[in-house]
Amino acid sequence: MAWVNENDLSKAPPVYWLTGLAGLGKTTIAYSICERLDNDQRPFASYFCSLQLDSGDPKRLVPTLCRELARLYKSYAASVLPILETNPKIADAGLSIQINQLLAKPWQASVVQRKGSDIPTPIIVVDALDECDRGIDFLAELLRVIRASQLVGIKFLVTSRSDPKFFDICKSFPLNAVCKLHEVDIADVQNDIKKYLQEALPELKDDPELLLLSQRAGGLFIYAATAVKFISPSHTSHSVSEMRFHLRGMLNPGLLTSHAESDERLLVDELYERILGVAFQSDQVRDTRLRILHTIVCAQSKTGISVLADLADTDEDTVERVVESLHAVLFVSPKDGYVYWYHASFPDFVLSGTRAKISLSLDGRLLKFDASCHKHAHHSVLAQLSFSIMHKLLHFNMCNLPSSYTFDSDVPGLKASIDSTFSPTLKYVSSHWAEHLARAVPAENDNDVLLCSLKDFLDNDLLFWIEAMNLIDAKTKCFPLLRNAESWLKRVRVPTITFKMIFKKLFLGREMPA
Repeated sequence: MAWVNENDLSKAPPVYWLTGLAGLGKTTIAYSICERLDNDQRPFASYFCSLQLDSGDPKRLVPTLCRELARLYKSYAASVLPILETNPKIADAGLSIQINQLLAKPWQASVVQRKGSDIPTPIIVVDALDECDRGIDFLAELLRVIRASQLVGIKFLVTSRSDPKFFDICKSFPLNAVCKLHEVDIADVQNDIKKYLQEALPELKDDPELLLLSQRAGGLFIYAATAVKFISPSHTSHSVSEMRFHLRGMLNPGLLTSHAESDERLLVDELYERILGVAFQSDQVRDTRLRILHTIVCAQSKTGISVLADLADTDEDTVERVVESLHAVLFVSPKDGYVYWYHASFPDFVLSGTRAKISLSLDGRLLKFDASCHKHAHHSVLAQLSFSIMHKLLHFNMCNLPSSYTFDSDVPGLKASIDSTFSPTLKYVSSHWAEHLARAVPAENDNDVLLCSLKDFLDNDLLFWIEAMNLIDAKTKCFPLLRNAESWLKRVRVPTITFKMIFKKLFLGREMPA
């Protein structure tokens, strides 16, 4: 908070970078700072990036911050409004244009209008830039306009994981503009974790094993937070003896066996390993439950129970049971009914390919299985399923419109017709099939199932799909999705010139590599 409260830029640089490994509490700190600013009635704006939310879309970042600034400063709102009226599509422009035209230019104009007035410096908090598709580009563009003195009077707090790309761009930051959480005194962190555990589990606050758990966390707040959800799940009540049983079980050194690939494993992995081991200990249902989990972590947008059931080829009750059994790492939001994970380190664990090898002693037996998701293979499955669903359900004139000469907006009852025609699953596969395809295993020969499905889709279902995308208000995604499909095609090891000619026609004759 010293940086927040310091107005002398020589003592408090305009950009502060908070960094650290996954699970060290960066987002918690960002939230806490926002709460402090709000309580102190200090002007601030915030943006929390997330891979599983729309906030991971880089085009939303700058417009959202600009909206918050307009709410805080009438002079800025008056300066940015004419720009939006002149160019309403600027919100969909690239980061450089957005930062120049929506942020820097109107801010400079508003500063001139406020000259002489004593207005507190606004703090802009941008959390988890590594979870934004172009987070590094945003930071580079932000630093560019700041160094050009085009954002004088604004301070930015940005957080990210310890990614080499962020280190490279921030290496010139002065020492008082960087906080590396992994270098903070571990004793101080453990003391904070101990306090957190005592407050989160008041029934066990005097239990000496709670102190051992705080030490086991090794400075990872996500370890402690996940342990609390496992010991005392919010969706059901547990007696103190049951909570103590789970606590002691987590501290039992004999539960986890050694792992050959231990160099790649993180401290929180042992906790995730136990959670998955307990949830998937039954051999009879393990494959189905793992398929559901892998679908959750591979989904390209937030999804509900019904969509997950269709994508995992199972029923909704089974999906609900899996999510409930993983209550320490997954939850269903009461606001929208979608399934979310609490922390990005969990899908990282499942998708690593090596870390999620379950090997532990449970109820007197050795439990060993591979819970990792082979993401390229699973994306192949989801892409193929998407083609099958679209081929089955898409057709000409999906909503039985009476005439092609009438604007959709003038068709009475069209929204109700769209809602009844397009199930959540059909909307999902129509909007994300190409994203799964781009991440799928490349085809090896002309008979590859996915390759044949793509060709069939382009030959027979493409126009139906474009009509569907227009109806569900997603027509602007058509070209980017076809670009995703093209990116997969470039990796296909099949010399089929005829097939590639199809894509050349779609892209107006633009040359493609052989």
